Amino acid sequence: MTDERAAVTTLIASFDEPGAARAAMVDAELAGLDADDMHLQSDGRRASALSIERDGELTAMDDVASRSFVGGAIGAVVLAVVAVVVVLLIGPDPLAVALVIAALGGAIAGFLLGGFWSGAARLPANPEALDTYTIDPADDAPVVVEFRIVGGRVEPTRVEELCRKHGAVEVERRAA
Repeated sequence: MTDERAAVTTLIASFDEPGAARAAMVDAELAGLDADDMHLQSDGRRASALSIERDGELTAMDDVASRSFVGGAIGAVVLAVVAVVVVLLIGPDPLAVALVIAALGGAIAGFLLGGFWSGAARLPANPEALDTYTIDPADDAPVVVEFRIVGGRVEPTRVEELCRKHGAVEVERRAA
């Protein structure tokens, strides 16, 4: 039990923008930090502009939908081109019909795959990261996030680098 206590590090990061705090939380999740080990800290200074139950979730879904659409469009073009090239290499007898079917099938499959990967790739598992959608970006108070790093899974320096990458104004390290 004492070895576990020695291996716990807490980082307190302050961000000027709620979007930067959310991006740091998502990147920390992608780096391997458990979603339950990240928490928004509230000192009552930060104003909530929206309701998480309605506006926050709608804003989050709008963000996911726009990423899905862009990723789907790129995927559709790429997979349609690949499918057409493959059909040209095979050289079937009714070439025109095969090209149309390959392009259409590739575009549909590419749109679905690209849309899913792009939309789901940056969707946070931590509900507190979704809470950042409700914070008023015009508010001057910092958005403070606590990252609790339990030994071995993710290095504290990696999480600190991610926070600084997303514009953390201050990162304080505390060993437990």
